[in-house]
Amino acid sequence: MGIGKLFINVTLAASTVIAGPASAFEVYGFIPYQSRFENDTIVKGAPDQTWFMRLGIKPIHVVYDNKILVFPRSKNSKNNGRLSGEKVRDVAKSSRDMQVDLVSLDMESWDRFDFDTPDKLIEAITLYRSAHPEAVVGVYATVPQNTYAWSEAKVKQYDEINARYSKVADAVDYFSPSLYNYNGADFSQWLEGAKYNIDAARRYSRSKKIYPYITPEVRVGRATRWLSYDEMAERLQALRELGADGCIVWASSRSRDSSGEAPVLDPAKGWLKAVSDAAMTRDGKSDSAPVDH
Repeated sequence: MGIGKLFINVTLAASTVIAGPASAFEVYGFIPYQSRFENDTIVKGAPDQTWFMRLGIKPIHVVYDNKILVFPRSKNSKNNGRLSGEKVRDVAKSSRDMQVDLVSLDMESWDRFDFDTPDKLIEAITLYRSAHPEAVVGVYATVPQNTYAWSEAKVKQYDEINARYSKVADAVDYFSPSLYNYNGADFSQWLEGAKYNIDAARRYSRSKKIYPYITPEVRVGRATRWLSYDEMAERLQALRELGADGCIVWASSRSRDSSGEAPVLDPAKGWLKAVSDAAMTRDGKSDSAPVDH
């Protein structure tokens, strides 16, 4: 995950996210791009909260671990990062001030194969929740664990590591597996990974909501290309049909196309229109069609 900021005011009353009707598909967004189209004109600067809310995209506070950990000066400094109560309180205060209660902790510095990591994650969740009792807390790509580029041959390995994180699954309020485009734009491989991850989340709990992380970005060498309307729409429809309660759309502030240009958000076409259509409809079908792909 890249680093960027996008916080939009929203208040969630529940402290635990409980699964609702299958038709309710909630879309959250962490999309820190710095320009967008408005009335066919490119406007520089990150969109404000109202702009995304008009598209049906709700806010989420993605908390990167460097915001709540302190790292020693040692060879294995990342895995030895320690929680800072002061930093946690500062981050929690910023969430409360902005009335953002849906929180996703991204704790990738800790070695996921280290047997001490699950307990450290539970400590992080507990500490954050103590500083922000209203928070609805999940952990990025942890329960279930990230499968990266899908491989059927590794299912046993996936199952084994997921079992080690069962107590973390008990501690979170919702599940957010990572379903990025690890196999490029290959939808069939993406779908196999989605099936496994959503089923793995459901095995932890059938009552907690599942909000997979997805992205419009596809790496092509050192550059990025963006999914078309149809490519994004088929992913969103698949998530709905697989029983996900919604999704978290993530993007990187560092992404550039093959010409070195930064992306421009365009709600009238492409992947962003597909996301908005999914967010604004309850049955997965939209009356509107893409302007172009």
